[in-house]
Amino acid sequence: LFLLVLLTALDSVKSNPTIPPIFDIVTGLTGLIGIGRKLEGFHRLLKHTHCNGFDYEVDLLIDAHLVIALVPTTEADEAGCKPFLIHANSTDNKMHKEVIEVDTKEVLYEGLIHSEEHLLPLGHYSFDEVVGSFNKAAVDAYDHDDTFDIVENNCGDFLAHFLEHLGHETNENEMEVITTGLIYANPDLANMMRERVVGTLVDELSDHDLVFSVVKHKMGKMLKE
Repeated sequence: LFLLVLLTALDSVKSNPTIPPIFDIVTGLTGLIGIGRKLEGFHRLLKHTHCNGFDYEVDLLIDAHLVIALVPTTEADEAGCKPFLIHANSTDNKMHKEVIEVDTKEVLYEGLIHSEEHLLPLGHYSFDEVVGSFNKAAVDAYDHDDTFDIVENNCGDFLAHFLEHLGHETNENEMEVITTGLIYANPDLANMMRERVVGTLVDELSDHDLVFSVVKHKMGKMLKE
């Protein structure tokens, strides 16, 4: 049922650029950060080294704040592999990456139940690939320092760099889903971005096209020809 709801949401987006509200949103995805334990990084997870050969599902959680959920497959779950959330956070206007360990898939799904229309599956990868990509990804990866900027270096830049290292390939339909989800979650997002590009050619774009241009700029290196 969980997967069916997700696929229904994605099919709806492909035919209609407005994401339908499947559930009333009680809490944003930022509330998910509080359901697990913040870690210093994957390098300290010696207890999970047995998970390296198992696959994880990589899901992008789209809300006012972007988060990636790393969900163990059934085989990995039965082997005791934990789910994780990864994201880039801002402290004193400086970006840094974080890992949150979640106890079980059930706890993760409980935290997602009010936000399922914001979940975009991005594929299956081994835990070893996921850890390696997280360690290589940086918050200043795209010719920008680690200072937060709504256009140049927001929470999506680190995740885009992570996905690039993971070997993810995107397309314009996927970027459209992300764009629509971002605008749905934060209707004021385009205005916030527009304040940074006043007087440029980008300023002349519609709200949707402005946000799409930012998403495409960040994911362009992964665009499949």
